[in-house]
Amino acid sequence: MDGWVDLDEDEFMARRERLLVDYEEWARSAAPSVEPGWADTALDWKFHYGDGDLTTWTTADLEEFALGWCPRKLSIPAGDAEPFLTSVGTFFLFLAARGLLGSRSSGPQQLLSWCQRHVRRFAREMADPANFGMAKSLFAGVGGLEGEARDADDVAALMEQVQGLSPEEVGAILAGSGEAPRVGPVRMPSDDERAASAAAAPVLVQLRSLHGYCAAPGRTLTQKGNLRVADARELVGLLETGDLANSPPERSVRSAEDLPVLSWLVEVALKARVVRRNKGRLVAVAAWERLEAVESLDRIVDAALDVGLGGPRYDIGAFGQVSSLVDGGWRQVLFGLLDAETAGVPVEIDEAVEDVLEIAGNALRGGHHLLQMLGEGRVRRQFERLEQLGVLTQEGVEIETDDIGLPEPTGGQARLTPAGIAVTARLLEEDGVVVSTRSDPATADAEEIVALAEQIAPEAWVEDATAWAAARGERAAAELGEALADGGREALTVLAVAVHLETVLGDRAEVAVRQMLGGRWDGVAVNWLAERGDTELVDRDPQRGLAGIADVLGVLLDTEGPEAVVAGIDHGEPPHAVIETLDRLWRLEHVRTGELLEVVGRHHPDKAVAKHARKVLAKHRSRAGSRG
Repeated sequence: MDGWVDLDEDEFMARRERLLVDYEEWARSAAPSVEPGWADTALDWKFHYGDGDLTTWTTADLEEFALGWCPRKLSIPAGDAEPFLTSVGTFFLFLAARGLLGSRSSGPQQLLSWCQRHVRRFAREMADPANFGMAKSLFAGVGGLEGEARDADDVAALMEQVQGLSPEEVGAILAGSGEAPRVGPVRMPSDDERAASAAAAPVLVQLRSLHGYCAAPGRTLTQKGNLRVADARELVGLLETGDLANSPPERSVRSAEDLPVLSWLVEVALKARVVRRNKGRLVAVAAWERLEAVESLDRIVDAALDVGLGGPRYDIGAFGQVSSLVDGGWRQVLFGLLDAETAGVPVEIDEAVEDVLEIAGNALRGGHHLLQMLGEGRVRRQFERLEQLGVLTQEGVEIETDDIGLPEPTGGQARLTPAGIAVTARLLEEDGVVVSTRSDPATADAEEIVALAEQIAPEAWVEDATAWAAARGERAAAELGEALADGGREALTVLAVAVHLETVLGDRAEVAVRQMLGGRWDGVAVNWLAERGDTELVDRDPQRGLAGIADVLGVLLDTEGPEAVVAGIDHGEPPHAVIETLDRLWRLEHVRTGELLEVVGRHHPDKAVAKHARKVLAKHRSRAGSRG
């Protein structure tokens, strides 16, 4: 099996082609309904983004591929979600049949089952604009996401269209094509947090020093409008730009233009009206001193984006094309950072660089390796500039030396600063992104707290809800219970909140639960009480408890698939006990009853149980039909 790892590009292409031809031949008789060609995408991902072992697959691999990479990179019509995942899942049966599935893999049936159970979630993630990578957004902008699934030639044609766009057209597409992308909910910093973070931005310190250096009467400029070399050298030290740190001692600085970081800072300062050119001198603008840190940073960031974050512009052939394509990538970078902030995790910088470079894919792959170096360097410089602007922080970046002896950053993670969160939210909203925010628990109402459970991780919700409950005091339990009793809520939200009520409300959790009795979520409340020893209500009317079980099974069906429903209704009981449960379930007036019986009838491994489920499903439908 080792012959399937550590392949070079040519070997991979040859092995992949042989595998797919063999898969297609095998599928003609073993799985005639699948489209074998779709397994091609999974193999490409495994080679280029995974561990490179084409025959070793786990459910963790599938989660990363189908729910992580595909929504960001792949474009297929919504109707193809199920056949796509089915084709990928069936591929593992083929590998096992050929004796090729690696020993460290999950079982072939387990892999196929994972694909079948996650079709709905896969379709949702694929359709959510918040998951779109830059290339996918641009494909949509040039009309390239409709119709049948696309082959390599179609994708190449789309990429050619994208590469023909001007930077302005790229920005317009990312900002305004189709449904507005969404990000959040994100907790916005307080005014004090934002002000303190803005004041600590490195660029603000640097430009204040530049402002003071250019105090009246200012500094003499050359005929080209640059600082004199002597002043420029002095400013390199004063502003700590590092321009001379990596230069050989013998290198002479002939012009301020030879000092790229300083030149960029001066250009930003001019755009932000920190300094101005006046009668051959660079002069400090007096009004700058009166600005607060937040307003100063906003103005500086806007100016920096206008000047550009990627470094000197190139207008020569492919170099100019790559530069233009990646320099607009700051939108994708900031979107990813704010999205990660919502989840409370950092961004892997290498992955972010890859996302931005994707839109220049053909130009990079078809050209000299210097083009790849140029693209990577420009995106990395965006991160460096954003850190200098106080928008983000970087950790874990390693500095290596490239082929010509220059420092080359690799790896690392990035997170937005408090000031950066506010700046990023503003910039993205100006570009048409919908940014939702998390309310401050101290001022939120119960409706907002319950709704938040649909949007953030459980641990984060418990933290916010507990802070909210502490702020509301004795009123918290009654208010939260009233909000939970809303029959229009999603079952998943109600169950997710109910399971954490004791953590949030302590011994007053029962007060909240009892407000749900008699309404849409009566079954959830009855079972919650029974699980804690108060069985009076469920003993008096077992159907009330069964309604709560139906809510749980419905959520399992939506999130985990049919197998989870079967396991949930079995609950370790023998077949005759499950049949007794089905005899009670079909009489239950619940929105999910028919759907759940159908799932058991189609998927239960015990033939007697499955047959009985189909029998009582017919009774349930007949009874529902007779009621009109």
